[in-house]
Amino acid sequence: MSPELASKLTADFPLLYAGEGVFSFECKDGWYDIIRELSEKLEHLNRTTGLSCVASQVKEKFGTLRFYCTDEDAPPALALIQSAMNKSAVTCERCGEPGNLREGGWLKTLCDKCFCEWLSEASRR
Repeated sequence: MSPELASKLTADFPLLYAGEGVFSFECKDGWYDIIRELSEKLEHLNRTTGLSCVASQVKEKFGTLRFYCTDEDAPPALALIQSAMNKSAVTCERCGEPGNLREGGWLKTLCDKCFCEWLSEASRR
């Protein structure tokens, strides 16, 4: 994720992104809206329910979003994280348009245009 978008998230949700050390978002910008919506909901739970959800890792794995945090197994947090993961499975990680899970050496959720670009980039490596 771009540094600008990552900075917005960490600034807007200080309880959720209050972990020690340097935190990074290991996915592309297309999932920003999904992560922002999840962050809003988890931050709200932190402020209103006593949940202490602090993000430890946000990344793409096997083509979908993975969001790891303390208290992630608490039912309210678990349901929100699972919903975000499901949304990421049909949203292009690069541009945010509707996408599909694709194979090309790795699993990625991409729209048709980004998938072609990704294959082209991979062939140049």
